Amino acid sequence: MTLANAASRSVTSQIVQHDNAPALKAAWTAAYAAHGGVVTIPIIPGNTTLTFPFNSTTDLSVIPNPTAATVKLVVAIALLNQPWVLAGFSELEGTAQTSTSFQYSPLGSIGGNTHPLILLNRNSAGGIKISKIKFATGAVGQSSVLLDQRVGGGGIVGVIFDDDGFSGNAAPAVIVKGGFDFWFTHGVCGVGGSENTQWYAHPCIQFTNASTYLSSIGTQIPGRIYFERSNFQGGTGMQLDNIPASNQPATFTTGGGNIFLNGVLHDLQRRPAPSHRDGKCHRLRHHAERRRDCGFDQRNAPATAGNDRHDRSEQYFCREQQGRGTKSDDFRQRLVRVACLHK
Repeated sequence: MTLANAASRSVTSQIVQHDNAPALKAAWTAAYAAHGGVVTIPIIPGNTTLTFPFNSTTDLSVIPNPTAATVKLVVAIALLNQPWVLAGFSELEGTAQTSTSFQYSPLGSIGGNTHPLILLNRNSAGGIKISKIKFATGAVGQSSVLLDQRVGGGGIVGVIFDDDGFSGNAAPAVIVKGGFDFWFTHGVCGVGGSENTQWYAHPCIQFTNASTYLSSIGTQIPGRIYFERSNFQGGTGMQLDNIPASNQPATFTTGGGNIFLNGVLHDLQRRPAPSHRDGKCHRLRHHAERRRDCGFDQRNAPATAGNDRHDRSEQYFCREQQGRGTKSDDFRQRLVRVACLHK
């Protein structure tokens, strides 16, 4: 092969890595110039092991968008060794290539060694939909998706997850820091690795806030969260906490309200489907599809003088009738009764 423009330096015995990040960013830029469109990472015919590798950070959030256009990225299979950073008001959708348990539609596949696979940062802002993707995590401590905190501005607002398969390897599969309006529909989520089905496993989806090292005036736990016909496997399904700010009084943490679970299946669990650890009392509606007793685990933030009402245990119980139900006792539409205990 002869290069049109010869390299200025020569090297020998070096590993060469192909990287599709520049090509994807160029296609994204062209879509913006056309006032929006669809960018496709296609199916590889007859494929068994081939994929499209990405070996540098693909930051789509910093590409100029002077006409406020929107872009949809359609993916068959991609291998990410550095994260994809999604742009605001965009969509990521999978092309049918694979499937997984309790997932009743075919999915595209995204895997690799990066931590996390998909990152939404301050520039991402929100207005993002991720659908029909199976995330494969093989490295220890790896997560599928991270929505980072916008310190001083709350968090990312408006992210829809539809028909996705999330996984984490000894780590939460999805981490959301701050913000509100997160919709999870028809998806599955599990934490594997050495923590698989263990009581101490990380939550599959963690809603938390930023560390006090990043903000001295308070941080936000996500709120307005909806789960519809979703499936959790092993450990805790989802957890709300203020662990990064647990050394502060309860008033340091805001948000965390309005959480709705409907038709949620929690399989092979070792802890409650939802776990709440920020020392506050929130409303939670839960239509359970479980066949065993379940509880809403709550561990308080540090007690502070004059704030005892937030330091009392909150007890959430879903009581199974163990086969003694009546005609009006529908296992699939069980309403969790919430009791917040105060002084």
